[in-house]
Amino acid sequence: MRLLLLTIDFPPARGGVQGLLACLADGLAATAEVTVVTGAAAGTAAWDRARRYTVVRARPAGWGWARTTV
Repeated sequence: MRLLLLTIDFPPARGGVQGLLACLADGLAATAEVTVVTGAAAGTAAWDRARRYTVVRARPAGWGWARTTV
């Protein structure tokens, strides 16, 4: 099964929602192929590589559309 998690709140940013979503992605990745699409931020590459799921970072491209920055 393949799952997509789309969120603006995701680690390595700190917070309760961010931590909860990371735990959710980790748990789902045990039995499914998980891809997380979230906002781009400086210093996330090393954190993303250490995950057992795919993290795609996007940044606003104007008027609410997102552009991937893989």
